[in-house]
Amino acid sequence: RDAGFGQVGRLIKLSRRLRDIDVLANPRWSDLVARNAAPLPDATSAPVKLVSAVEDSLVADSVTRDFAARACAAGARLAYFAAEDAGHSSSAFKTAEATIAFIADRFAGVAVPPCDATTLAAGSAPAQP
Repeated sequence: RDAGFGQVGRLIKLSRRLRDIDVLANPRWSDLVARNAAPLPDATSAPVKLVSAVEDSLVADSVTRDFAARACAAGARLAYFAAEDAGHSSSAFKTAEATIAFIADRFAGVAVPPCDATTLAAGSAPAQP
């Protein structure tokens, strides 16, 4: 049995139990979340490939889209991929070809096109090769 999948299952169960609880209202939790938050990429950052699993029950698609929109607004070079019909544990597999193409393009010197925060915030990701 894969311990990683067992951990994901336990996290999903916990997230369902905590769904209606605002843990960020507690300063100890909000401080912990702030310390562990991903830094927002900007124009000086390396190119970023961001995947959102539309059916993700662990990290809500809206949270990922919001992060992408804020990064775009900050000038990040960000390629956004929506993994349709994918959950948290299957999104890497569903976007593997796009990930390989993204990395190959960076090594080939192909720039990441500017992202459009308005498009991301509206809920439709820009098309990616």
